[in-house]
Formats: sequence, structure tokens, C-alpha cells
Amino acid sequence: LGDGRFGIIVADVSGHGAPAAIVMAMIRAVVHTYPGVADDPPALLHYLNRHFRYLWDPAMFATGIYAVLDANRRVLRLSCAGHPAPLLIRGNAVAPVPVESAIALLWNELGDVACVEHAVQSGDRIVFFTDGITDRQAPDETMYEGERLASALASLGTLDPRAIVDRTMAGLDVFARGHEPVDDQTLLVVGIN
Repeated sequence: LGDGRFGIIVADVSGHGAPAAIVMAMIRAVVHTYPGVADDPPALLHYLNRHFRYLWDPAMFATGIYAVLDANRRVLRLSCAGHPAPLLIRGNAVAPVPVESAIALLWNELGDVACVEHAVQSGDRIVFFTDGITDRQAPDETMYEGERLASALASLGTLDPRAIVDRTMAGLDVFARGHEPVDDQTLLVVGIN
């Protein structure tokens, strides 16, 4: 975004197959049409939601989280629309980044969308993910869930982001023991230098 600022968006469309994939591709395209600099998280989520007013329908929705990382000031500002909160890894401690969520996208007007600001520091890792990670099942239908994800991340916090992604996904596959995922899985790790 310029001036050492980076926009980070993760979204997840409900459902599976071609309809969900098409809507996700459209969301990606609309993010790139945002007028001006996308440095206001609530404004970007409102822009996305209003653009898709013609799709508003309880049968299909999307969750989303948009963050702006100011690397110079070491501040993360974020807003959420029904999406899981990211996790902050600091050393070996893992905790959700507190963020108040608005309703999911593509349902109705979002109303007020909160924007929270968090200080980050060198060595921090911020983990964005979709529920396809935490809802992954083993053959006995046990779900991976957030606690297991946080526990796995706690032992990886000092690694570089790519290694955290690789090891987390490998651990997820070991947990699932060959049981194929039933939902898309997104895992994005942002490292603070």
C-alpha cells in the first residue's frame, strides 16, 4: 500500500464447487478495483459487501478479514466479517488477536464494522486461516479445532513463515491420516522482522 504498509485479506465463501470458486474469484477481482489506497479495513469490507448486493442471499455468504500492517510503526489494524480471528505467535505463546466481528459478507448491510489496532514486535508471527483448517477431520470424525492449531503453532513460532506453513500443513495431514479435506484450507503466516 506504500509507506511500508501491507494489505492482508483472507476470505472464505460458503459451499463448495464451481459456484463458491466463482464468487471467490469475483471477490479477489473486486478487491483489486478498490478506489484509492485500501488502508481502511472497515471501508474495504463495506466496499466488497455493497459490490455484491445482487448476491445477498442467506444461501451463500462469505467470511472475510482485512488487515493493514504498518511495518514502520509496527501496528496491525484489522476488521472482521464473520471470519476466524487470526492467531498471534509471540515466542512460544499463541493467542487470538482480539477483533470484534461484523456479520458475514453477502447477507445484508454490515452496519458498523469495528477496526482494532494491535502493536506487533520483531519476531511476531500472525497466522490467518480459514475454518477448513480447524474443521479438518480425522477418519473417526474428530476435528482438528483451534486448540490443536494453537498448540502446533506454539512449537513453531521461531521459524520463518514458510516453514510454519509447511510444518503446520504436514501436521494437519498426519492428524487426518489420509482423510481428505471437505473444505478449502487457507493458511497465511505473516512474519514481523
